[in-house]
Amino acid sequence: MMTAEAFSKDGCVTKVCEGLPVVGYGISAYHALSGNSDHAKRAAMQSTESLAVTFAAICGMLVAGPVGAGVGAVAVSSAMIAADEEEKSETLYKLKNGIKKND
Repeated sequence: MMTAEAFSKDGCVTKVCEGLPVVGYGISAYHALSGNSDHAKRAAMQSTESLAVTFAAICGMLVAGPVGAGVGAVAVSSAMIAADEEEKSETLYKLKNGIKKND
């Protein structure tokens, strides 16, 4: 049985949906409209990352089959992780410690 907490801004269902390509952007917009800018940023980052990895996997599959899909997904995932690590760390630190954006 699901509780309302699972659908809260830090709930497990919310976090899973934030990581879905495109769906996460809708959740990001909802967070932003609710005044949760750090949560909106988290959702947008996670959705962008999963969208880029999915796109790379599809392109790799079209070019080189299953091996290309794996290579494309790993390459883009590694690049996204390296590029966003500092930004993600700061945002997640703020969320975990209850720090507002302007603090």
